[in-house]
Amino acid sequence: MTEPHDSSPETVEPSSLTIQGTPTAMVHSWVVTVEATEPLPAELHCVSPEEPDEDFHYESDEASTLHRFTVDGLLAETAYTCTATAGELDALLELVTSPLPEHLPRLVPSGTPGEAMAHGYLIFNTWRFDVSHGQQIVVTDPEGRIRWSTAAEDSSQVDVDVTFLGEEGFLAAGGTTLPPTRFALDGTIDWQSGPTEPLGWHHDVRPAGPDEIVALTHRDNEHDGVTFLGFGLEVRRAWSDEILWTWDSQQAVDAGTLPPAAEEGADAYHANAVSWVPDDPDGPAFWVNLKFADQIVRVDRSTGEITWRLGVGGDFALDDPHGVGWFYGQHDPELTGLDRLVVFDNGVGRPGPEHSRVVGYELDLAARVVRPRWTWTEPDWYEPLFGDADTLADGHVLVDKGRCKSCSSPLGGDDRVWSLIELDPETRQVVYRLDAATPDVSSYRADLVDGCKLFANDRYCRP
Repeated sequence: MTEPHDSSPETVEPSSLTIQGTPTAMVHSWVVTVEATEPLPAELHCVSPEEPDEDFHYESDEASTLHRFTVDGLLAETAYTCTATAGELDALLELVTSPLPEHLPRLVPSGTPGEAMAHGYLIFNTWRFDVSHGQQIVVTDPEGRIRWSTAAEDSSQVDVDVTFLGEEGFLAAGGTTLPPTRFALDGTIDWQSGPTEPLGWHHDVRPAGPDEIVALTHRDNEHDGVTFLGFGLEVRRAWSDEILWTWDSQQAVDAGTLPPAAEEGADAYHANAVSWVPDDPDGPAFWVNLKFADQIVRVDRSTGEITWRLGVGGDFALDDPHGVGWFYGQHDPELTGLDRLVVFDNGVGRPGPEHSRVVGYELDLAARVVRPRWTWTEPDWYEPLFGDADTLADGHVLVDKGRCKSCSSPLGGDDRVWSLIELDPETRQVVYRLDAATPDVSSYRADLVDGCKLFANDRYCRP
């Protein structure tokens, strides 16, 4: 006997796509989860009805039923519509970000940004003088609106340097207590260096090749029975405590290439920046900025010798028909190629009236000659302790003016504000600036990051 056969068609559930969003601990970040009933690649677009140019775009080429996107760099207190697509399917998510914390700075823009500034993000440290919230690391868009921030714990001083590493996050160190530290984009610390002996880290840390970092350290030096504060360089394998190379200014004092301090306990050099120069024509080297010596010195990586000193009383001649002069008490000189140097010239100890400025120099390393090319300042500007100047991709210069509230100066009182300035060195004109809305905040250094390398926002990524 033949059993009855059910010939009705099998029921097939239709394909579907769902989307969910969860805010993270950071104001500017949401995690968006996209789930499909069948394995498919997926895309996500998040746009803001309030800011039509905002367009965050993510793609996942893997055929999967579950995709997880972390959307970083959102504006605070802003509505976004996120659309997920997978094959012929789509799903919508409406989200609103949280307000900006009150302790973060507000910046007021004026002027028109140049090409590089208009397509990049500014990264800098910031610090309030009441110290109630400590050190912050901040990223803003060209309009000065904060897109990312995190607290740099254990640092009570403003002189912290921050470098963007790409997908690995941010590298920071300085102040008096912050060791070399890598911050992930979610704001967490995913690596921190162990201690250095005997006196700790300070001021600066930089990548020194693909798998090394170099940092400044404090060192006690001695000469003729006088103990004084020198400096050291320490190279470690990136993201480990393996020490690869160290150098102590005591070596240069003993060799007679650095002058010793005459007073017990004096800070003889106040090293505040180090640059790794692998293509130096005399061989790989570190160029170290010495604020109290008004000089930049070259430390040879192979021999440990200081082979030249650039600045007041150094080994370079100054070809200077217009009387621009040397830098004094400078911060963070930036080398472009091997023949251009931009210096934030604080002017501490300069003969004549107190004033700060930014100077562009041309270097002839073979002939040991320096030629000033341009200089810029503003009326009544004197910043003795902080500041930074960097050459941008379009030739403009980004100036972090810094602001030391407690510094005694006849050229400004408590109503001065900290500013970030974009300068055209060819015309000596300020084309764009961001001024702090209140005078109770400062910064040490700032950098510009290409808009395509940080957040997936097409608004600031060049076509």
